[in-house]
Amino acid sequence: MELLSLGLAGVFLLVPHFSASTPLRPAAVLQDMKKRRDLGEPWQQWEAVTSNVPFQAILQGRVGFRFDGGLVVHIVVGIAVYAGLLFAHPWLAGVGIVPG
Repeated sequence: MELLSLGLAGVFLLVPHFSASTPLRPAAVLQDMKKRRDLGEPWQQWEAVTSNVPFQAILQGRVGFRFDGGLVVHIVVGIAVYAGLLFAHPWLAGVGIVPG
């Protein structure tokens, strides 16, 4: 039943959009290998502090994470914008997101 409601809500229309990047992943791996070969040490330094998986470098301790005032402001503004768009959706699009 949930899949039906997702389909009716148009979420299935996003599947081709998000899955289109899947065939590009092998090309990205090849590009990383080429950069590692061509750039050498600077690329290895870059790889040491980044990852292809979100937050993996932080969780592995390869890079630090600071929770400072600027980050708090960005989080609060992001939540406020999200809430504003959520509640303005019926007015903007003619249909509400929240049931009821």
